[in-house]
Amino acid sequence: MKQINYKTKVFDVINQILKRKYIPLFFIFIFLTTVMQLKAQGNKALIPAPIKIQGHQGVFKLSPDVKIIVPSSSKEVKETGKLLSAQLSMPIGYKLRVTSVSGTKKKLFT
Repeated sequence: MKQINYKTKVFDVINQILKRKYIPLFFIFIFLTTVMQLKAQGNKALIPAPIKIQGHQGVFKLSPDVKIIVPSSSKEVKETGKLLSAQLSMPIGYKLRVTSVSGTKKKLFT
């Protein structure tokens, strides 16, 4: 009994497609497959989109003494704070400290 090498068969089929005039169809298929996969994944952003944005004059500066404050009761939130610090470290050039606090209900910044 002859063994079939499926890897070779796949490459043979691809070569036949590329040799013929099916190249545009092949790339359209790849494009549509990629678009469908991205659509299926959805928009999974680290930071949710804001409900409202208001522009004001001035600047917001992140300095090395700025801290990311998270509740100490949630390990997941602390990990998210560390992830945010890591994401911001490249554009600003340093890591922001992540600090845990317990039982705070006051507004930390405006």
